[in-house]
Amino acid sequence: MKKAFPFFSVSSIVSTSGLVITLFLTSICFIQCSKPYHPATLDDSHEVFLAGMEMSGPGGKGVAKVWTNGVPVSLTDGSAYAEAYGIAVSGSDVYACGAQVIGPGGTTVARLWKNGQATDLSDGSYSAFANSMCITGTDVYVAVTGQVMPADSVFSKIWKNGSMTALHNSNRSAAIYSVFAAGADVYAGGMEPIGPGLGAALVWKNGAVSTLGDGVKTSVIDAIFVSGADTWACGHGENASGESVARVWKNGTEVPLTDETYGSGASSVYVSGTDVYICGYIRNVNGTSIATLWKNGVPTSLSDGSWDATGKAVFVKGSDVYAVFNDVNSSGISAANLWKNGVVTAVTDRTKDAWVNAIYVR
Repeated sequence: MKKAFPFFSVSSIVSTSGLVITLFLTSICFIQCSKPYHPATLDDSHEVFLAGMEMSGPGGKGVAKVWTNGVPVSLTDGSAYAEAYGIAVSGSDVYACGAQVIGPGGTTVARLWKNGQATDLSDGSYSAFANSMCITGTDVYVAVTGQVMPADSVFSKIWKNGSMTALHNSNRSAAIYSVFAAGADVYAGGMEPIGPGLGAALVWKNGAVSTLGDGVKTSVIDAIFVSGADTWACGHGENASGESVARVWKNGTEVPLTDETYGSGASSVYVSGTDVYICGYIRNVNGTSIATLWKNGVPTSLSDGSWDATGKAVFVKGSDVYAVFNDVNSSGISAANLWKNGVVTAVTDRTKDAWVNAIYVR
């Protein structure tokens, strides 16, 4: 499996028992931002932590970064491409997870950073990625996916406090993109190949797996959230025409999010009380992707449609709703943006490509 740096959030080729499946290439799309760049003034009521990537300069490598209220901290030195995909905070400790290229062949090592200090979650003998993380109490969980050669099978594992647990046996391929802990229960979301060119969305609970989707069209889970007795999962899958559209499930039953007239995707889900927020995108009649936030199924545009844009993550703190989306200006420079209660602020200054993949607010 190869996770594409820098322009795809999901890109993998899974080969098992002679069956090859190419997963969706979910581009990080962009629009022009209408707000100025104001570092360290992104928010005045909560601490906002973001994780993503910023290029070291023209022709340079991607640097994994964390932003705290707009102030960036580099997790890597720019000598090899790296990117942070998840973030969580516990007390005075800030954690991020992601991956970094470690050799000329493009092999990646899954990595966890704690206050900027890196811990490798894989040994570099195969490409691996730390796609998501969460913290509950003193327990730190990281979703890790990697490829084992020469069988070319893809494994899914949960890293917890230094120990790794496989979700599948060695004869079954699957990829994991999200992890969520609720009390003593640990949930994960991802996909597995079930036939030539076909994949099924999966949810694990304490290692027991459930298959979502209809088994006829490919589907993938990109995010999972548990609130009380309800498990929400979102991602993307094919519609009747074979176009990628947003998919949302509640307790294993699909909940319609769009009318599927145009392409769409769902990257993040957050539940606050009785309100369910989904962050992603919808393409309009012109084919432009609009960064979108749904609240209880009702969409709000985060971007204005001048350029392509994709919503990446949502977080709710009290009465404040936050979302992050990535865009590009007319010069082709990509940038990260924070949306809070309808107000957009640029996170990066557009002097070099950058984007954000995750948000945590406290």
